[in-house]
Amino acid sequence: MKMLVIGDNCFDVVLKGKYSMKNDKNNIIEQHSMRPAGTGINFALAFSKINGNPYYFTPISKDHFGDFFIELFNENKILFLKKRSNRPTSLIFALVDNAGKRVTFALISKCSYTDISSAEFLKISDNYNSLYISSGINTEKKVQIEVVKIVEMAKKKGIKIFFDPQFRIGRSVKGFLETNIAIFKSADIVFANEQEIKDFPLPIVKNKIAANGIVVIKKGSKGAEAYTKHKKYWIDGIPVIAVDGIGAGDVFNAVFLMTYLKGKDVYESLKFANYAAALSTTHVGVYTPTLKEISKFQINFRKK
Repeated sequence: MKMLVIGDNCFDVVLKGKYSMKNDKNNIIEQHSMRPAGTGINFALAFSKINGNPYYFTPISKDHFGDFFIELFNENKILFLKKRSNRPTSLIFALVDNAGKRVTFALISKCSYTDISSAEFLKISDNYNSLYISSGINTEKKVQIEVVKIVEMAKKKGIKIFFDPQFRIGRSVKGFLETNIAIFKSADIVFANEQEIKDFPLPIVKNKIAANGIVVIKKGSKGAEAYTKHKKYWIDGIPVIAVDGIGAGDVFNAVFLMTYLKGKDVYESLKFANYAAALSTTHVGVYTPTLKEISKFQINFRKK
């Protein structure tokens, strides 16, 4: 199942320990981790893991971090845009103290993913009928303009558009809300959490549902909901011992779309994605269970 994927790509650097911002103090870090990240990357990896065929259309940098992404794509048999960017990979530094409080520094200005091109999209768009967009990419005006152009082109070609607004990344970015609204109006399926859906004007959401769009609201441990023109669906959360929730939302989106595009209805897709997301949180790091693992987990849960 083929899917064009547009989203942010970055590296997360997490530093844990006691720290302060006192002048000229050297903070000693007790733990650290560094991993490829970005909602676009997470979705592409998840979709590939469940036997999808993603094409990662977002430009990758020529720097060492970009080389790592290329290795990652090759290992997971993910197709990607060969034309690489001269701009650097986005870096996200997170300082986490012993109480779990987090301060984040995001180097996202003029990074590789801002080189996305609607002209390049036009060259390959005839080979795809599905497009997934994570709005984490829309962090400056240049890329916002190009992504909206891509959405307009895709709509004219009859390409199905699936959209994750990612307000937590760009809520304070100029033009982010307006870009999200433009994409929202054209999307066939929208994935959002409870806070993100509140960030959209209510008439936009109601009009989308009334126009036969599907709006999926992820509620974490409380489950998920979906709204269509004719019906509301909801599913309770799956109680698990969660150790890491990073990427669970991207896993949810990938599994929902795979299930739905295979012909299952909204409720069955919602339910299966809910099991997948719950299972993904029981592992450290961004973990996508296989379809077989999700089915086994679902059967065992029902028995309990």
